[in-house]
Amino acid sequence: MTYITDVTQSQSTRETMGICQVLLEDAVIKPLDRKTEFVDFQTTPSFVYFFPSGVTPLDAIDEDDLQSLLDDLIRHGSDALLRMTLRKPPNLRSNDEIDFIYSELMHIKALAHLSTTIKRQLAGCILLESHNVGGTVLFNQGDEGTSWFIILKGSVNVVIYGKGIVCSLHEGDDFGKLALVNDAPRAASIILREPCHLLRVDKDDFNRILKDVEANTVRLKELGMDVLILEKIQQPFSKEQRGDKNAKSYRYSVMAGTAEKVLEYILDSRLDEANQHLQDTLLEDYLLTYIFFISTELLCQNLLMYYNSRARPSAGGEAAKNRMLLNRRHVVAFVMCWYEIDAEIMFQKAGVREFLKTLSDSVYADSSQYDLKTEVNTMESLTQACDGYYEEMAAAKLTVSSDSSKSEDLGRPIRPSDETIVKVFSGTVDPTYTAVRVSAETRAEVILKLATKKQPSSESGFVLVEIKSNGEYKLFKDEEMSVESNISVNGRLFCCTKDQLAHLNPLPEQQGPNEPSGKILETISSRELAYHSTMYDWSLFRNVHEVSCVLS
Repeated sequence: MTYITDVTQSQSTRETMGICQVLLEDAVIKPLDRKTEFVDFQTTPSFVYFFPSGVTPLDAIDEDDLQSLLDDLIRHGSDALLRMTLRKPPNLRSNDEIDFIYSELMHIKALAHLSTTIKRQLAGCILLESHNVGGTVLFNQGDEGTSWFIILKGSVNVVIYGKGIVCSLHEGDDFGKLALVNDAPRAASIILREPCHLLRVDKDDFNRILKDVEANTVRLKELGMDVLILEKIQQPFSKEQRGDKNAKSYRYSVMAGTAEKVLEYILDSRLDEANQHLQDTLLEDYLLTYIFFISTELLCQNLLMYYNSRARPSAGGEAAKNRMLLNRRHVVAFVMCWYEIDAEIMFQKAGVREFLKTLSDSVYADSSQYDLKTEVNTMESLTQACDGYYEEMAAAKLTVSSDSSKSEDLGRPIRPSDETIVKVFSGTVDPTYTAVRVSAETRAEVILKLATKKQPSSESGFVLVEIKSNGEYKLFKDEEMSVESNISVNGRLFCCTKDQLAHLNPLPEQQGPNEPSGKILETISSRELAYHSTMYDWSLFRNVHEVSCVLS
């Protein structure tokens, strides 16, 4: 082993062990004591190896091809080391070996959709099964399912009685899972096409780790390939559900796939009466979080594409017409659910008004061919609500009141178009303030210009700054927006020069009350105080955007 390390200039003991394992599997080197069972190089370093008869260490490696040979050895060493580690019984594997197996499982296609926790559990129990002869029958159709297999190297044929070979599976593919999930006989026979190395998970380990995962996995396939994999996860019971034995609530984790494929699955499976019994929040969760994965413009485009999609060529006549009718109804139902979750947020999205108009026109035009009377009325209501919202926004002069009990916009987040009055104090010895009306999206440099116009001064180089009650200050950059909402509870805005900044002091009103608050609290009951505190907390909660709640 020392000789191998010196010749190959291995970077680590693990790399050297992998090279030795390649040489051992190819019979280039052999254990001196053939009666002793070989385990691995790390646990039996006293083993001595010899080269086959007629070959000496000096001429075993051709100097001309040394570099290419070493490259091949190092490249195959990791695979050989994995095979060597997998041959060890699970109870004899060290933590380092389990970590090594886990790192290799991360690259196997059949396990890509599984969580890292599941893969780590598999690393502790997965086994290697090797077959050196092609044509070997691994199991027959009708046999009891005892293991799940993944092809590490090689290929196999899938054979069904009466049909012959239906397909071939190659490196990274898996088979044998269905019989374990359904506790049923094998649905096909597996015959090796060539010598194979297979990863094997036995039934007990599969049931312990994977059966629930596979039973709660949703797969959307196209041309035989998985294009979407969702894992269904049961949520904790709410207080209302705890007394109901049949109550179940689920959420979904996207293991593989795109936002477009999730949308397609939702439109296919969540928007007709036949699936109303499903107790999950997949549709609502998608509508609240889609903006992180797909733009609103692209979402609207995909909805229109689905609406206008035609049935598969294999579906003809009445079946095709029914499929296209369902497509149209599902899109309208999706849009209605979007509206019900939060109409204001929906209408504020760029392009939604045009999308609703286009969809409404399409539904009305198709109502002559399909039974879409309900959908026509729904779209008319939605377009009218959207138009009414924009008319209200154009006509209303919305302000944010400092008195939360009187605010007419208490129950919604701040919008870019909301207007407010901002007080900006001068940086003079006896400060006065200027009130300017601006929207939430107004930049700090605009507020500064408006304030300096109303405070004539021969000086230049003004800055917009917040002075806090403890005397600290915070400068606003020109591009910052929503300045009013970024001021601390007891902070005040000042417009001053950089020279004046060092001499600014908090206003007297920022110093707090001159009299102790104990006298005021004595006149308020604890119940009334608790009520006002609770209402204030609720007002803060109602002004948090739904997406912020999801992320937190």
